[in-house]
Amino acid sequence: SSSNVSSERYSESSRQKNEGIGETVNAMFQLVRKLKATPRSPSPVKASVRCYKDWESLVVQVSLSLERSSATMSDFAPTG
Repeated sequence: SSSNVSSERYSESSRQKNEGIGETVNAMFQLVRKLKATPRSPSPVKASVRCYKDWESLVVQVSLSLERSSATMSDFAPTG
């Protein structure tokens, strides 16, 4: 039936998208472990990663973050 076909396609698509998640989670765990073991380095509790649909999505998010931090930093600018 067509519902089985579309369900199979979804499952295959979902599997392909999630294939690298285990490796990514392990890499982030290893990053934290190695930083904690490195003298004079930050000692994080956890690490996170963001994935973007495409380069443009990354640029938009970074731009928004910079605008927000710039606005926040202006609150601390010296007066007078």
